[in-house]
Amino acid sequence: MPYVKSLGIDAVEQSRRARLGLVIILSRSELRRLPSHRRIVFMEHGVGASYNGGSHLPERSDIVAVLTTEAQAESHRALYGERVEIVGCPKLDAWYGWKQEPHPRPVVAFSHHWDQKNPPEARSSWPWDADAIEAIAASGEYKMIGHKHPSDKRDIARWCDDRGIEFVADWRDVMRRADLYVCDNSSTMYEFAATNRPVVCLSPPWYRRDVEHGMRFWSHMPGINCSDTGDLARCIRIALRDSKTQQAKRTRAVKAAYGLADGQSTERAVHAILCARTSVY
Repeated sequence: MPYVKSLGIDAVEQSRRARLGLVIILSRSELRRLPSHRRIVFMEHGVGASYNGGSHLPERSDIVAVLTTEAQAESHRALYGERVEIVGCPKLDAWYGWKQEPHPRPVVAFSHHWDQKNPPEARSSWPWDADAIEAIAASGEYKMIGHKHPSDKRDIARWCDDRGIEFVADWRDVMRRADLYVCDNSSTMYEFAATNRPVVCLSPPWYRRDVEHGMRFWSHMPGINCSDTGDLARCIRIALRDSKTQQAKRTRAVKAAYGLADGQSTERAVHAILCARTSVY
């Protein structure tokens, strides 16, 4: 999984050294690389996304535990029953209770999903919004910083550099610095919202309005929706005002996403992993 690799961790190599007899993975793409005869624990690396109404995991007898979020628990239970445990998002524990004083000149971060092609809702909004972002940056009203999904091969960093926009590769730095986050479809939108800061959700024309996948599409959006790039500047201004109505919607979206966002997700995950050592299915 790209995020794990960016931290210098090879999940498969670590599994070969493990003494627990378990392999812990964060992405279904790792399944094909695993050594044989291993017991697998799957942990959501973000909110989790499903576009087919079911689990995004295949049905496998060697998956002995699925550690997940509120958003994906029901779909996983259809395949894995009592092996599914809602733990929340351990990645967010370090941010629980974190507060940031707003900057006099707001820091606005933008990012995009990698262009996954199928389904349309997994596609990137870039470069649909590029001209609007460039114009907002040129206005000088905000300090703009750019970011991108670790699976995105496009050279957005160079695009930012050519326009005098700072590119920030590490998501943790974006979390520390930004007052507002603009993005299309990513778990990072919910992570940012979980710190009680505003989000603008980019919705390009190819995101189907008559399809309901849940969460981002469209029942629990973590921020203000922007369907027209000409309206992006106004959406940012409204989002930065952060009305009580907007705060309430964000709180509901975060609860729907994680279920448990109390700083104890790592503890729950460790307990579930230790229990999985002796489980029999």
